Amino acid sequence: MIQVSFIVVLFCHIPFLFYAGKEGLCIVVDELQRNSISKALTLKLSQDGNDSEIEVQKKADRMAYKDMDMTTYVAVSLSLYALEMIGAILVNDITTVFDFASAIAVSFISFWYPSIYYLIAEKRYGKYNRRYHNVAWFLNMLGVFNFALGISTGVLSIVY
Repeated sequence: MIQVSFIVVLFCHIPFLFYAGKEGLCIVVDELQRNSISKALTLKLSQDGNDSEIEVQKKADRMAYKDMDMTTYVAVSLSLYALEMIGAILVNDITTVFDFASAIAVSFISFWYPSIYYLIAEKRYGKYNRRYHNVAWFLNMLGVFNFALGISTGVLSIVY
């Protein structure tokens, strides 16, 4: 049974779940290591219009983790993939692994990243907009709700 599970996971996993989770994890690791998103925001707010700054801005506007160290990128990607593989091998039903992966990936990418980054930027740069602030908190709470439902579905599928 374990060999069949391994083969199914290895060749028939759902790529978009892995891709979304990997993208989010790489963005978080890159921000923790190099502060690339924070630097891009700072550069946008303090732009004088110099040609050299515009070139730096264009580079910073690309997805930040695309410029991350290749060793870190491969380590993060393979670690996430190995974690998903081990989970799929140990759990009888592969959909349980995807329930957990999708609950985490969708909650982070769709709700938490935009809301948390907005709130951090708002605090750092002192630009307060009441409507956007309320929307950010609403997205944050919606992400918590989505995460709780997704994780509880995964736990219930393991228990029953």
